[in-house]
Formats: sequence, structure tokens, C-alpha cells
Amino acid sequence: MGDATTSVTPPAGTETDPVDDAAIEDAAADDASAEEIAVFEGTPEPEAGDEPSVDELADETAGDEDTAGATADGQPDRSAIWQRAVATARDQPTGSIDQAGGRRDRRPLIADLGHTRIDLDRIRRTGMPEAVYARDKEPHQVVEIVGKMLSNPDIPVLVTRTSQAHRDALSAALLVPDAIWSETLTWNHAARLDVAPVAVVSGGTSDQSVVDECVGALTALGVPARAVRDVGVAGLHRLLDSIDGFAESSVIVAVAGMEASLATVLAGLVPNPIVAVPTSVGYGATFDGLTALLSVMSSCAPGISVVGIDNGFGAACAALRIVRTLN
Repeated sequence: MGDATTSVTPPAGTETDPVDDAAIEDAAADDASAEEIAVFEGTPEPEAGDEPSVDELADETAGDEDTAGATADGQPDRSAIWQRAVATARDQPTGSIDQAGGRRDRRPLIADLGHTRIDLDRIRRTGMPEAVYARDKEPHQVVEIVGKMLSNPDIPVLVTRTSQAHRDALSAALLVPDAIWSETLTWNHAARLDVAPVAVVSGGTSDQSVVDECVGALTALGVPARAVRDVGVAGLHRLLDSIDGFAESSVIVAVAGMEASLATVLAGLVPNPIVAVPTSVGYGATFDGLTALLSVMSSCAPGISVVGIDNGFGAACAALRIVRTLN
């Protein structure tokens, strides 16, 4: 039996526009597209604050002696509380999978912890994971973030600018890093790339924390690196003694404070790509690294790339982008 067709005649005197078949097709396509988007979007992304924080989870478990345990004086064992809170945080949903269709939606993969939205998809898009900048974050926030990120063993985890309080909280939660580089902590190092090493060259020993941040980040991201320390241009012979070794380097990261002339001198001596990191080290009118930054940005040696003051992690990421093109 065929479909019945009904013809509707407008009342007399009513003006009608001609039927636009193309408009009808467009409207139908829009409806189909809206349905498709609804399938992809699936469950709405959780609102900030919907998921409990580590402290809230810790408070919930503090009275449970079977799971949290107690210290000799009868107080709850804080280490056990941290550990359970981290385990719970790892199990929090990301809101990125359509539960009805089982298909990844069009939004980037995000883990919403309430206080932090972790970009778990960044390594797929850029080849580099999101790093955790610990300074100005509470220890419990760093613990919860790291616990969630470590739920995927294939993604390197980097935490920079940690304090002793951050490191103590991570240890209490049994989130012991694979390596410690001054204030930088790393886990789940990527497989080593088959490239020439990056040389991280420092003007002075006081630049050590920035050098370590750069070397640690490179290592975690799979880039071989070696540090050449304390070869500032005030003792130029120290730098010249190391020049031959730079021929085997893919990239040179020049870390220096004061007037930061190390990068300029290197750029006049070697052909390697150079990434300059001005540091906040120095006497007099150094203005916490501003003098070094302006100096290297005004370098007479062409072709120097410059990152922000004390940004060893940023220099490592710049070097990684370069060596990938060389590979």
C-alpha cells in the first residue's frame, strides 16, 4: 500500500511563496546534523565541583579505620587517606566518551577535577603532554592531578617548580617520581628518540635549577640530553674548551643570566639551532631576568630562538619540535 498524499489549498486571497525544494533539503540536513551531534556529544561534560576533591575524599575516609588505619596516638593515618583519595581520583570519569554510542565525542579528552581540567589529549595533538606547574598550587591539588595523569602509563608526566610540601604530599600518596631534577619531577618517560643529543649549556652554577628543568623535561619526552655547566663568557676559555663537543649536538640550549651573552657567543661560533633561556640570576640592574631577556632578544647574532625567563621546560619543548623535524 502506497503512502497517501494530502493536498492543502490555502484560503482564498492568501498569497503563497513558491515551494523551495533546496530549502527543504537544507532543513532536513540540519535536523540530521543536529541528531548526529547529539549522539557524539553524549552525556554533558561534568560541571566543575561535581567531583570530590582529594581533601573531600580524605575527610570521607578519615573515620574509616578499616581503610584509613590509625597512627599510634589514635589519629587517622594521613598517608593511607591520601592513597585512597588518589585511587578514587583516578577513577573519576572524563566526560569524553558517549555512553550511548561508545564513541569519542568531538571535544578534546579532558579530566575535570573541579579545581583543574587536565588536557589528556594534548600529547596526541602536539606530541607533548601537558605539564603540571606546581608553584601556587596546593599540595593536595598536585597530588590529585598527578594521580589522575598516572592512570595512563603511556603518557609522560612532568611536574615543574615543586616545593618540599608538594614532594612530601606526593610521597605520602605513594606517587614516587621516576626521577627528580631539582624542583622538577618526572614519571613514565617516553621511549628514547634516535637523535643526536641536545646540549644544555649554562653560564653559571646558579642556573642549575633551570638547566635541570630543561634536561629533565627532555629526558621525560624521550630526547637524549647532556648538560655542559658553568661555561659563561666571563671565562671564555671554558666555553672554547667545550666547542668541539657541540658538533655532535642536534640543538643547543643556552641558559644564562646577567647580560645573557652566552647565546650570542655560541651563535657566532657554531651552526646548531640555538634556544636561549634568559635567567633571573645576576647582580645590579638585572631586574629578575628582564635585562637578560632584552639583551638576548637584541642579539646581533642571527637565528637565535628565545623563550621566557627561567623557562627550562619551554626550551625543552622548543628543542623537541626541532629534533623531530631533523628526525
